[in-house]
Amino acid sequence: MVQGFFVQKPTRIISEILPNYDELQAISLQEKRAGSRINNIEKYLQSMNYVFIDSNIDDVYELFRANAKVHFVPVLAKDMTPVGIIKDVDIKSYIYSTYGKSLLHNLTQGGLRKLISSCGRADINDPIEKILKIYAFDDANDGILITENEKYMGYLSAKVLLDIINEKNIVNAKDQNPLTGLSGNRVINEFISMAIVSDEKVIMTYFDFDNFKPFNDYYGFRKGDRAITLFADILKSSVGFDECLVAHVGGDDFFLGWVLKEDDSFEKIYKTIEDIINRFSNDIKSFYCEHGISNGYILAKNRDDVMQKFPLMTVSAAMVCNGFGHKNELDDNTINEIFGLLKKASKSSSTHIACVDLGVISNKFN
Repeated sequence: MVQGFFVQKPTRIISEILPNYDELQAISLQEKRAGSRINNIEKYLQSMNYVFIDSNIDDVYELFRANAKVHFVPVLAKDMTPVGIIKDVDIKSYIYSTYGKSLLHNLTQGGLRKLISSCGRADINDPIEKILKIYAFDDANDGILITENEKYMGYLSAKVLLDIINEKNIVNAKDQNPLTGLSGNRVINEFISMAIVSDEKVIMTYFDFDNFKPFNDYYGFRKGDRAITLFADILKSSVGFDECLVAHVGGDDFFLGWVLKEDDSFEKIYKTIEDIINRFSNDIKSFYCEHGISNGYILAKNRDDVMQKFPLMTVSAAMVCNGFGHKNELDDNTINEIFGLLKKASKSSSTHIACVDLGVISNKFN
């Protein structure tokens, strides 16, 4: 379960192997905070009686006899960690053969190890995406064992996993923006919370249209909606859903969130943001009348109800990076304040971009 020297270098001296590793516990806690854990997963867990690896085969018989609907029995070590399962079909292949019971008793002298089959296993705090991946790679079984701190908790059947997926899809659908179909504030807030505690390099970007209100007032809300869907399409085609989180805050505000891979870099993401801004600035011109394009502005009322010249619409970006500088200890509210300051700065920038690294500024805010 451990790759390379992440925990420690290989050793044959047992005393050098520690019972606990602080760095692993810290990572586990971080994943529990950041992961998209299934809400109230306990209500889905199916409680299933188990046997221990050194139990008698008669104990297995009794569990199958007590519940005809049970098709397997979890097998645990003495410390309550799952070892695997014993399937009823494997038992039946012996029972229905000549001298089958005697063969089983001989086979299980000293323990049940020779009857045990493997079964997918996940922690109760794992995100649903991880649980589903583990289940998908386990073709031989119709469910997955659930643990907490490596100790057996229960079982999730294939039917229950489908119910969880459906519930999650309903929650996501409620959060989706009806105009663009993109995820909304719940997913954005989850991503920001993850970015705060993550040791990985993360880039978050808020986009806000410039001069959207006068455009909307001048051309009407239908054309305003078309401008919003235009930008959503630009985002989706520029980055793709697999690369990062593409979300719609609401109105003319959008969000991108990256967890950088090995081949990603700040320069690469920055260039992508530049391309998005430039593409929108060019494409939106087709939404203006000839008079607006030739003049480079439209006449509309400002917030004080006074007629004013407004330049053609553009979009500005506020970029927040984490994991590039030192580890930060900022909370969600402070990050939102930082985004607010950056959005103002981006609108007065010649590039329409303002950027800051949380790791560099965290001490100043604390």
